[in-house]
Amino acid sequence: MGPSLLPWYIVLIVSLPQTFLIIKLGFSLFNLKIDFNQALLLSFATAFISIFIRKLPLVYGYHTLIMILVLALLIKAILKIRLWHSIVSVLTGVLVLGVLESTMLPLLQSLTATNAESLIINPWLNLVYTLPVLILMYILYWLVKRYNLVIFDLTLNED
Repeated sequence: MGPSLLPWYIVLIVSLPQTFLIIKLGFSLFNLKIDFNQALLLSFATAFISIFIRKLPLVYGYHTLIMILVLALLIKAILKIRLWHSIVSVLTGVLVLGVLESTMLPLLQSLTATNAESLIINPWLNLVYTLPVLILMYILYWLVKRYNLVIFDLTLNED
């Protein structure tokens, strides 16, 4: 499959909050604290980079793998967090996002009588379909913070 057919502004608008929640939720699940402003800075950088990566003529899915690596490396470089802590946290955040998207998108498409082609023809539908996923992801983040839910405490491995 060729490069992304989505306009750059849709990529930016969707990527920014997704990346922010991937960072905040993924790192919270491992008891690693990332400041709001740091997460926002990393989200802007990653969203901007994603505009260019999505234009690369790669097989579907490779863009996502590259973006995961880019985000983990940016976090390592900017925040000086261990690379494997960064990779595990980012992968967990992406996994949560993927599960939410794969369950919500078919439901939303059936409710609105649209299909994948509709998302290309009407790029703003991507934003509309992203909102419920982001809301659910934020609720999960809130629950994790509220009840101090941690998969594994990586701060124990900070020596």
